[in-house]
Amino acid sequence: MINAAVYARYSSDNQRDESIDAQLRAAYEYCKKKEYRIVHEYIDRVQTATNDNRPEYQSMMADAKKKMFDVIVFHKIDRNARNEFDYYYHKTQLKKYNIRYEYVAQNIDDSPEGQMMEGIMVSFAAYYSRNLAGEVKKGHRENAHQQLWNGGTPPLGYDVVDRKLKINEQEAEAVRMAFRMRAEGKTFSAIIKALNEAGHLTKKKNKFTPNSISDLLSNEKYIGTYVFGKVTGGRSGPRNSHMNNPDAIRYENAIPAIIDRATWEMVRDKYAKRLKQSNQIETYLLSGLISCECGAPMCGGRVRNQKGILYVYYRCNDKKCKVGRIKRETVEEYVVECLLEHLNDPVKRKALAQNIEDHANTYSQIYTSHIAGIKKEIAALDRKAAKLLDAIETMGISSAIADRLKEIDKQKEAMTKKIQRASAAAASLVGRDQIEAVIDDCAFILKDNKNNPDKVRVVLELFVDSITVKQTTVDVVYKFAPNWWRRGESNP
Repeated sequence: MINAAVYARYSSDNQRDESIDAQLRAAYEYCKKKEYRIVHEYIDRVQTATNDNRPEYQSMMADAKKKMFDVIVFHKIDRNARNEFDYYYHKTQLKKYNIRYEYVAQNIDDSPEGQMMEGIMVSFAAYYSRNLAGEVKKGHRENAHQQLWNGGTPPLGYDVVDRKLKINEQEAEAVRMAFRMRAEGKTFSAIIKALNEAGHLTKKKNKFTPNSISDLLSNEKYIGTYVFGKVTGGRSGPRNSHMNNPDAIRYENAIPAIIDRATWEMVRDKYAKRLKQSNQIETYLLSGLISCECGAPMCGGRVRNQKGILYVYYRCNDKKCKVGRIKRETVEEYVVECLLEHLNDPVKRKALAQNIEDHANTYSQIYTSHIAGIKKEIAALDRKAAKLLDAIETMGISSAIADRLKEIDKQKEAMTKKIQRASAAAASLVGRDQIEAVIDDCAFILKDNKNNPDKVRVVLELFVDSITVKQTTVDVVYKFAPNWWRRGESNP
């Protein structure tokens, strides 16, 4: 009996468990026909497939190493991954354990044609994801130019009505109270205490904290300014990076104001002074990579003790978790030193370079197969065109034949462009010498990490898959790396 694992996923808040149910139902019917025994379900809700940083997906891959099943069943390729590297990286890893992928709605076998089709579908899934992201951003920016709300939770003091922000007078009282007290010189602690004692709550119905007050007092929407894309974001540039976006969209007097300009200016001056005194902006190298053993992400934070000494840390988002905080310098230095040690070790370095080269070769094969498939399609179109020309010699040309020839020319032109794009992508794949040079550069950057935090962040994104903080150890999982690289063997 073949043991199967079933994986289901949806990525959007607009989707619901019905999407999961449909995927599972189809997978169970598929396994029943195949006479597979389902031994485990893995379900990720509201998780993107543009990377593999999904809790259940990672759990599934960990169980695969234990050889708990023989096959993983997905509904379609895009439920597995929309990132070419992640797809083939995990497929290569699973081959070591004799575990394969199968898809309910897509018949992909191990034949050359099947592998070519798999490569095309993976590329299409990745293209769709990137194109969709671009279209979503384009739509958001167009909404912003019309001063429409782009989704998410509105600021305290506002409700969304017909995609426009409207003042919620009950909540607005808390906003006015906070600004008035800050303009009078009251401390954050005093403002928090007063708001909480008065029974006011944040938009998410929680009590006020330093972070929520800080966000409130720095929000330009309260003076009527519509801002979209104020900071850069994404995996390589988290939204808390404080990096201003030069392409931000800004409209004055586009929102009903809750705070007058004079009060805003007074609060802003005090806020700027506070930022300068406390050196508020911090760099968190591991942001987006680091999580707690309980599964919750860890975020950066800072606090001053009674002696005025600043303590900067990463903390678990789950307040009930026993792991709590870990000093920023401690964990960052540990992760950087571990990676640097691996990159400088000749044996580990050679294995790393070989793995990266193997992945590049895999992509090269995919592009080659893709190009060959397109050329076959072009040859088929040429044969159709030849038959049409023969018909013209026999019967003369008609409007239908002329239109069909034009359509064939358009199809051939589109396919030729696809070949050009695939050829350019294949030519851009790095060779062994380039890989070695990149590793050299990365090792140098890590060695000089104090002076180049932005570059160090890029290196960490390149080689570190995830960092898990436990009560006694820190586990680091690497990309591209062989299984025998050290992972969390010591206590930082």
